[in-house]
Amino acid sequence: MIDFGKEAEVPIPDLMVELLEMVGDAAKELGTQEELAHIHNILREGTSADKQVAIYRKTNSIESVVDFLAEETVKMT
Repeated sequence: MIDFGKEAEVPIPDLMVELLEMVGDAAKELGTQEELAHIHNILREGTSADKQVAIYRKTNSIESVVDFLAEETVKMT
């Protein structure tokens, strides 16, 4: 993506971090800091889809991916 302030191409995660910093005060006022924290987490660790692909590539097993999804689902409840 293009960062027009820097007039340069930069990785999307870098722009997202900058954007999250820009909206941080508003998020605090609105009580939506947890949502922004979740976005930071995705930028750090990747999406569930990223994790699923990594598990499949490592194990070559769809069953391992399903096990991961089941474990993640239990954690969320």
